[in-house]
Amino acid sequence: MTMVPYRIDLHGEDGVVIDVRQIFCAHDDEAIDRAGWIDHPYAMKLWQDERLVADFPPWKPEGSKAF
Repeated sequence: MTMVPYRIDLHGEDGVVIDVRQIFCAHDDEAIDRAGWIDHPYAMKLWQDERLVADFPPWKPEGSKAF
């Protein structure tokens, strides 16, 4: 099985990319699942080369008035 590189851009509160992580996955669904487990309160974008795979909005705890 071929593992494909994916890039996860982690955005700060102001929307600017503050960290970039690379993961290797067999397919988009696996990459989305793995990115979804990252504990990051602000937006994230998952890319495979120049293709946007998923756009994760800022995380807001249920009932929270934060953000």
